[in-house]
Amino acid sequence: MTKTALITGITGQDGYYLSHLLLNRGYRVVGLVPPHRQPNLTKLGILANQVEIFTVDLRDNAALLTAVEQLRPQEIYNLAAPSFVPDSWNDPLGTLDLITGTAARLLEAVQQVGLSTRFYQASSSEMFGDVFLSPQDEETAFRPKNPYAAPKMHAHWTMVHHRQRYGLFACSGILYNHESPLRPPQFVTRKVSLTASCID
Repeated sequence: MTKTALITGITGQDGYYLSHLLLNRGYRVVGLVPPHRQPNLTKLGILANQVEIFTVDLRDNAALLTAVEQLRPQEIYNLAAPSFVPDSWNDPLGTLDLITGTAARLLEAVQQVGLSTRFYQASSSEMFGDVFLSPQDEETAFRPKNPYAAPKMHAHWTMVHHRQRYGLFACSGILYNHESPLRPPQFVTRKVSLTASCID
C-alpha cells in the first residue's frame, strides 16, 4: 500500500528536499498550498509534476478537516511558517495564526477523523531565544524573543498536548539554521555565498 504524506510549506527549502526524499521512497506526496502561494509552486522545479497539490486556506478549520478526511494521510509534516524571521514583526497575528493555528487545526483534524496519522511539527531553535548554555538540549528553557519564536513554541506544546491527551504519534524537530542552494537570498549566508560566486 502506498503511503500518503501531507506537507505544509512544500514550496520552501525544506518542503522541496522532504518531497524529494519521500517520492524516492515511494510515497504519494500531497502539498497543502494556500491559494495565494500557488505562484511559488515553480520553486519545486521538476518535482511540481510529481507531487499533488491540494489548494486550501490553512486558516480554514473546515477546509483542513475536509483535506485530512479526503486524503487520509499516514503522515503529516507541518513546515508552514514565514521563512524569514524578521518578517514576523510586520504581521505578528498572521504569523501566530499560520504557525500555531495550522498545527492546532491539523492535529484536531487527525483526532476528529480518527486516523492513526504520524504528525511531525517543525519547531525552531528560535524558541530558545537568549541562552546561557551551548549547545542546547532537552532541558534548556524556552525564552522566545520575537513574533516568530512565540508561536513556534505554542505549536510545539500544542503537539505535545495532543500526543499526551489523545495518544497520537506526534513529534517535533527543533531545527537550527541549515543551508542549501534553495535558501532565499535575503539570508546572510546566501548573500555571502552569492557575492563570493561573483568574484573573479
